[in-house]
Amino acid sequence: MDELWVRADTDLDLREVAREAASNAPDAGLTAAGLREGRIEFLSGAREEVEIAVVGAVVEQFDR
Repeated sequence: MDELWVRADTDLDLREVAREAASNAPDAGLTAAGLREGRIEFLSGAREEVEIAVVGAVVEQFDR
């Protein structure tokens, strides 16, 4: 497993980010592992796919 950390100065629903990102990167094994810390885990080797999916999900949430 590999991990990606998400930090924000405003409210961010990390569960929703992980859910949305997982739907956009279904083969990455993406899970919200450490919600308080902002940690998302995924399968090793899927970093680029996960980064794109997570950034897209965060931007979508900020645009609401």
